[in-house]
Amino acid sequence: DGRHPDGIVFVDEQADARRRDFTVNALFLDPQDGAVHDHVGGRADLERRLIRAVGKADDRFAEDHLRLLRAARFASTLEFELEPATAEAVRRNAAQLASVSAERIQQEFTRILLESPRPGDAVALLQSLGLLPVFLPEVSALQGQAQPPQFHPEGDVWTHTLMMLNALPSAAGGSGGAPDACPPLHLAYAALLHDVGKPGTARLVEGRIRFDCHAGRGAELAEQILRRLRLPNDDIKAIAYCVANHMRFMDVCRMRPATLRRLTGAPTFATELELHRLDCAASHGDLSNYRFLTEFLAERRAEPALPRPWITGGDILALGIPPGRTVGRWKQRAYDLQLEGGWPDRDAALAWLRREVEAAGAGSPPFLP
Repeated sequence: DGRHPDGIVFVDEQADARRRDFTVNALFLDPQDGAVHDHVGGRADLERRLIRAVGKADDRFAEDHLRLLRAARFASTLEFELEPATAEAVRRNAAQLASVSAERIQQEFTRILLESPRPGDAVALLQSLGLLPVFLPEVSALQGQAQPPQFHPEGDVWTHTLMMLNALPSAAGGSGGAPDACPPLHLAYAALLHDVGKPGTARLVEGRIRFDCHAGRGAELAEQILRRLRLPNDDIKAIAYCVANHMRFMDVCRMRPATLRRLTGAPTFATELELHRLDCAASHGDLSNYRFLTEFLAERRAEPALPRPWITGGDILALGIPPGRTVGRWKQRAYDLQLEGGWPDRDAALAWLRREVEAAGAGSPPFLP
């Protein structure tokens, strides 16, 4: 069935080696004398930095369809080449990957993203082998999706995404400067999926390609994709949030201080900020918004990103405001003013609240700009 054998037959060392996946994985070490036994040419392939299936590649892939993806992982993470006949066998059998469980595919693919020195090249390899359309057709569809050249001189959405992936900071030696608080898994998948909503929202308006609401659509698709791959719910929520909000960074210089504090106080902000840096670096190259945010953070390094609210729901109810949405609106207005430095302390905030409620009337909601 592409994974489980029909039966178990015990064999000698040579026959065992011939049943393994790739020659570089079929070496035996004698624990007594340290000798390496090589029955399939694995040492020579190591020296040539080559991933080659043992024996007939089609037979090896028929024994376990996940080996199709493992061939790409070994080539990408080790920066080896796929032996041509092995690569052609992957292409012939690529459709068989659909029979593999989502969990096993996700584990291999996540390792490709996080362990490859150049994850973008790894994703391009998956596309060329016909594997990416099998388990990530939404990402495969990015190839050929044109973008406005004034904002994306690098080319189509596919090229842009691969450039971002190749710039990911990684343990394997990628470049970049993501902070420690930025989970590599979240950043890698957010970079992969941040523009996945563009093909479905693309339209030509007065000679210019537009992708209205592509971030929101992308977040919906990202959640569907990540659930299909069986990622944990907390990871799905964080990654989809980053995809949904990645276009907000265009407006940071015009945001109110309270809005900025909320943006930078989000638990996903470190990932969002690094995603924005990668997005700009892989397109127009304008990092002014990134620098603005890093300076904003530096100026408030000694302050908590989001301090405890001075005015609580209980304070508002005590002034005669009935329970309901009006309480939430008063809380939001009070907290925004607090974040913008409207009062020096809680006592001043409470005095303001009493004056405002009396002026507005106990049942009236506050004005929210």
